[in-house]
Amino acid sequence: MIRVIAIDDEEPALEELNYVLNKNENVDIVDTFSDPLEALMKVKELKLDAVFLDIEMPEINGFSVAKEIIKLDSNISIIFITAFNQYAVEAFEVNALDYIMKPVSEERINLALNKICSKHVLENKYDGGIIKKISSAQKTLKKNLEKVVIWKDDEVILLKPQQVYYFTIENGEIIAITEEGRFKTKDSLDNWENKLGEYNFFRTHRSFLVNLDKIQKMSPWFNNTYVLYLEDTPNEIPLSRNRLKEFKNIIGI
Repeated sequence: MIRVIAIDDEEPALEELNYVLNKNENVDIVDTFSDPLEALMKVKELKLDAVFLDIEMPEINGFSVAKEIIKLDSNISIIFITAFNQYAVEAFEVNALDYIMKPVSEERINLALNKICSKHVLENKYDGGIIKKISSAQKTLKKNLEKVVIWKDDEVILLKPQQVYYFTIENGEIIAITEEGRFKTKDSLDNWENKLGEYNFFRTHRSFLVNLDKIQKMSPWFNNTYVLYLEDTPNEIPLSRNRLKEFKNIIGI
């Protein structure tokens, strides 16, 4: 069993994380804490494998908590859970094992758990069986993702991933541009990227996640950036310079 605790000052987020972790039979949630100082007092005695940790907390931020945890036990893996993407570099500077954007998904949490297991297998703490179990759960989740859930007013609409042209951010909301029209979604762009990577979706820009099967052509723009054009939609999709090399490798040019 993977022994973990979760730390988040926001109770709803803590409950959601606890719910998702509980769905994995290989996880032992030793405790949850809304007070990071209380968690620090108990870390040493709990014999943990990992800590799932929020970053922005009022009394002490997640980076300070992580540093103190590592001082107490350097073998504990730190997984940051946050609603903000600007802390990623700093997170890995404190040797975080993973960095997950809220809202959390079961598939994304399983990826983090797999990393924890892989680390401990290298340290001869676990055998490989637990990794096989989590990998199997990941495959099941991918098979189960047969519908994209989107919203139109109070209606829930289910579409196949292949019916989506792209996702984008508009005025802080995630919008899906689909064969059936434009719809709001409740997942973050990062979560959609994690869910749909196996369905040939690619993050062309920090504000765009695109179905590669819908691309018809690409044209140079400026400063080594490009514009993508999709079938059946006049919208231009930016391809940022830092994603260009990976994009070319994927499509084979």
